[in-house]
Amino acid sequence: RGPSFIVLRCLLPYDMSNQPTLAFTVSPDVTSTYRAGHLTYRGRAASAVLAKAPESQVPGTSFALPLLAAGVTVQRQRKARCARRAERTIVVRNEAELSLQIDGASVESMDSFMKERATEVCLQNLQRIEAKPGDPEVQLCYIQPNDVGPYTSQIRMEVKVEVTESGRCDIKILEMVAGGVDKKTGKADFEKNPNKIDMEAENSIRWRDNGRGGLEVLNSNKSESAVKLPWWFPVPDPVVQKVVTFFIGQVISTGHRKVNEQIEEKFALWKTREMSNA
Repeated sequence: RGPSFIVLRCLLPYDMSNQPTLAFTVSPDVTSTYRAGHLTYRGRAASAVLAKAPESQVPGTSFALPLLAAGVTVQRQRKARCARRAERTIVVRNEAELSLQIDGASVESMDSFMKERATEVCLQNLQRIEAKPGDPEVQLCYIQPNDVGPYTSQIRMEVKVEVTESGRCDIKILEMVAGGVDKKTGKADFEKNPNKIDMEAENSIRWRDNGRGGLEVLNSNKSESAVKLPWWFPVPDPVVQKVVTFFIGQVISTGHRKVNEQIEEKFALWKTREMSNA
């Protein structure tokens, strides 16, 4: 990467005292002239012109630059290959749903409970959670590190949990970043060369009257994420896709189960407290 250089040595079949002049245009307003049969090509060429000596000085001689054209073509092909190499993206899709039945509960009581405890019960199956500096309503959620081939990475999510309407709680993923893990320290670096994951996700918990004096709680997730890999990453894309899809699927499945358990357990304690305070 960086500037490319192609050096051509022209062997001219006449006395070098009568050298031709090689004029090379590097950009529309910069022209460099080289003698003694040397040309250095840098960057993108607008044109290259060989101005030969007068025919009276070099009888019957004509020149062309097929080698220069070949060099420019090779450099363009290399750029195209590098661009293709840089465009390694895998797409991961997940969709899951898990329901829960809670006896002796109403929509109104669950609304009140979730407004108080939604963040606590909805963020589960994580290595750790901490409030984002400067924005305490947003949580930094760290998923357990995962191995892909010889590399270990960890995902950090910025999450905001909102209860804005009756019967519904939304878990919004504002940002998702993968960072490399130092195997000696076990710490992930999210500042140096972070890999931002493009994600579209719908994560929600809904509750409604089940017609039997209780509630049906529905925990659902639907997501699509694009993970970018460096061109040199040694693991084939299909393998990475399978590993990441399986890993995220397991995280979501386990998370749903733990969230539902927390809702059931914490709601029962909350309900008891509310009844004793009444």
